[in-house]
Amino acid sequence: MVVKPHSSWLLGATQDKQAFSTCATWSSSHFRTFDGLHFNFRGSCTYNLASSQDGTWAIYISSTSCQLTGACAKALKMMFGLELITMQGRNVSVNGVAVQERQPRLQNGISIRWLGDFIFVDTGMGIRVKYSGDTTIYVTVTADQRGRTRGLCGIYNDDIRDDFTTVAGTIVKYAASFGNSWRVPGEQPEVDPMGYLDACLYLYCSEMSPGKENVICDTFAGYARECAQKHIFISWRNADFCGKDKSIACCAAVRTPEAGHCRDDCVSGCECPPGTYQDRGSCIKKEECPCSHRRKRYNPGDTIQQKCNQCVCQGGQWLCSQEKCSAQCSMLGDSHYITFDRKRYTFHGACEYSLVEDFVDKKLLITGESTECRSQGSAGCLKSLSIRVNQDLIRIKTTGDVTMNGKEIVLPFFSKGLLLKQASSTFILIQLHGAHIFWGLEFPAAYITLQPVYANKVRGLCGTFNWNQNDDFTTPEGDVENSISAFTNRFKIDPDCPALSSFNFDPCGIFAQRRQFAEEVCAVIRSPAFEVCHDQVEWEPYYQLCLYDVCSCPPGKQCVCSAIAAYSRQCAQEGTIVHWRNHTFCPLQCSGGQVYSECSQPCRSSCEEVQHPSSCQVVEDCVPGCACPEGLVLDSTGQCVPIDMCSCMHGDTIYQPGSSIKRLCNTCLCENGTWNCTSLQCPDMAVCPGNLVYSYKSCLRTCDNMESPHNCSEAFDGCVCPEGTVLLGEQCIPPLECPCHHNGRLYYKNDSITKECNTCVCRDRRWHCGKSRCSGTCLATGDPHYITFDGRPFTFLGDCEYILAHETNGLFTVTVENVPCGSSGVTCTKSVIVALGNTIVHLLRGRAVTVNSVSVRLPKTYSGSGLKVDRAGLFITVTLKLGLALLWDGGYVWGWATIKKDIREAKRQVEWNIADKVKEDPKRFFQYFSSKRTVKEEVKFIRNSKGELKDTDREIEMP
Repeated sequence: MVVKPHSSWLLGATQDKQAFSTCATWSSSHFRTFDGLHFNFRGSCTYNLASSQDGTWAIYISSTSCQLTGACAKALKMMFGLELITMQGRNVSVNGVAVQERQPRLQNGISIRWLGDFIFVDTGMGIRVKYSGDTTIYVTVTADQRGRTRGLCGIYNDDIRDDFTTVAGTIVKYAASFGNSWRVPGEQPEVDPMGYLDACLYLYCSEMSPGKENVICDTFAGYARECAQKHIFISWRNADFCGKDKSIACCAAVRTPEAGHCRDDCVSGCECPPGTYQDRGSCIKKEECPCSHRRKRYNPGDTIQQKCNQCVCQGGQWLCSQEKCSAQCSMLGDSHYITFDRKRYTFHGACEYSLVEDFVDKKLLITGESTECRSQGSAGCLKSLSIRVNQDLIRIKTTGDVTMNGKEIVLPFFSKGLLLKQASSTFILIQLHGAHIFWGLEFPAAYITLQPVYANKVRGLCGTFNWNQNDDFTTPEGDVENSISAFTNRFKIDPDCPALSSFNFDPCGIFAQRRQFAEEVCAVIRSPAFEVCHDQVEWEPYYQLCLYDVCSCPPGKQCVCSAIAAYSRQCAQEGTIVHWRNHTFCPLQCSGGQVYSECSQPCRSSCEEVQHPSSCQVVEDCVPGCACPEGLVLDSTGQCVPIDMCSCMHGDTIYQPGSSIKRLCNTCLCENGTWNCTSLQCPDMAVCPGNLVYSYKSCLRTCDNMESPHNCSEAFDGCVCPEGTVLLGEQCIPPLECPCHHNGRLYYKNDSITKECNTCVCRDRRWHCGKSRCSGTCLATGDPHYITFDGRPFTFLGDCEYILAHETNGLFTVTVENVPCGSSGVTCTKSVIVALGNTIVHLLRGRAVTVNSVSVRLPKTYSGSGLKVDRAGLFITVTLKLGLALLWDGGYVWGWATIKKDIREAKRQVEWNIADKVKEDPKRFFQYFSSKRTVKEEVKFIRNSKGELKDTDREIEMP
């Protein structure tokens, strides 16, 4: 028995609670349990593949016809009640009676039939077996078997954590221990010694001395060797019997713990001394042992690159650095998802979902909108992607149209660390701080890559990015869902979208007539064309993805190319280029001198990027599609040209190749799209901070002086901003990025503030405010102090009755009566009168409220006029439906009233007597009163309740 360890639990996705589940094994040694756990186990015995815990049915698997390559065909023995079915290759028998090939058989509720290359066995017990005749086997059980299965297919309970449960009921860590525990006892009997005994007697009696001892030792060695093949090790030699100190020579143990004790082909003979290991017929020290990677040998000290980590071969093992690498989330075809932690699942939702949400720092939010794209309404296709970053909202559609904050933009686009550009004819690149996204144009696809700065900070349909698949289905509330439908429904942006059903859509099962065609067209993934990549990228998941898409494909549409392109792209990321397209199969036409490439670099592919080398940060991924041949770049017209034909930029001016400009005392020549400058030491030139440059007889333009007509009254020699930019702080920025100011603070583009009931947004260095009319408040308090509707404060010590507010059309009037308080000369409000048409509300200090001279009990409401009088804590409130509210505390020492005018509801003008006169001409108003002069013409608005003019020499105090 040889076990091949699996490096990680790839594809170990917790499945949706559905009506059935399938366990599978293929390629001689690869298994997938009912709950979706993948592992490798190569056993040469008979094993319990799947069975019920009550013993009503069982399926056993054994290896036959092993090839030199290590591939072994599988044979099946199945017990369903009293029925015994055996299958090996194309031979099938029921209870020992052969079944003729491709002749359906129905016996005691068990159906046997041939479909394509597979043999199907259906039972009435909820178990279905599909056998290819060689290495591929599928076992499907219905939900009745949930929690009742055992064997190599694991316990069917939607929990991969207990799938390595042994026959003894314990959970082990390694696939070897798990697989060996399910070996069927008695299927591999101990070696019968009788044959060797007869041989030993025959050889001993027929052999002439002195060779008798040799034949005895050879016979014993043969018996011990056959026992070793059955993993039964016998120590039988000693100094007095068969002389030499020989033993079973085992493989070098520079392996993982799963590698086991020995290989199957153990032989007797001399083995390496302790502390040394066999390598190519020699015994070497451990530190001299080589390493292997993808079937290639590496000597000690050799290095390989594993993503962002470097691995060094030491002592037969790879020692790798432990840097946290970036991770990628993929959305492919008909809503197939691969999370950052490599968990795979498929769902069909027609809604907008949160894909990536930075729930810690709130710096990034990516959502994806899916719509129904199949004629049967079974699948959801990615329609658009939205990225919210730095208060900007970028939206990109499958057509390639891109908008920012609702406005269409033209690619390439650069702004504040944000880049959008066409990486190739089939992909658009969106580059952000700490993230980049490839958006597919040929097929529905999106690849989101995050740097480790986002690790443990994100959630959404792309998972958690913490190198742990088990919590990828974490919801916004922090719990972990088990089913796909429950998980995805928690990330709907619009709660009114229809909830995703838990039904598991199997297109090749529903549209069985399409399966044969799907297998034929998708076979290219398994074909020799991609064989060079099979050791680099596991092909089976992409093959299943291809079958899914083709089986669910509506008539007249091509659906095979997207899955193959996805597999080819992944191969290219691993350094293996596969040329699989041709003029008849998934063709792609290129223009402008471009050629198709499976792995073209997304950056520095155009003259514009050559001119701005820092705009496109180099990313690890390459992209397929049409691109310029090596040494050529795209110009502004979309044609591939030599790089020496690219123009240069200086400020907003374009300079043709060969042009020159002066920078200080140096001359710069336009070559290959960039400025090649001389390096003369200019006199009196200072080292400028940031991105400022030294200039002679220039002016420093800043965000503050850029619009001033006198911003360059005096030219000087010194550090200035490059042409087309202005200074903000210590950096030069484009003028349109200058901020707005408010209350001593800086506000940048799209920042907002609140002004009364309106929101003001900073755009193009100006505040753009809403035009809504807001309510106003007037306040009279203390001895007494006033604040007008427009916020002007003043103090007025008048002991008379005054009109506080009067609506110009006579809809309402509010008057207050002030009387002296104590001997200090201050006045207090004694009463407040609100006149509403023929209704008079009188609020008198220490007395009950009266309406039209009749005392009322609070609360009191008048439906006709909309008048309501009530008490709120210490206050009496008077409210009118036409937009007036008044509060008065009725206290002895001081009183105050608040009046709100809602101009948004009624287009009325409230005439102020004291308040608005101060606003109209405050200088004139306060001039007379501060000098204590009595001027009737200037204070005629101060009236008593009888309409008489009253002189006053009280002073109005400015605060």
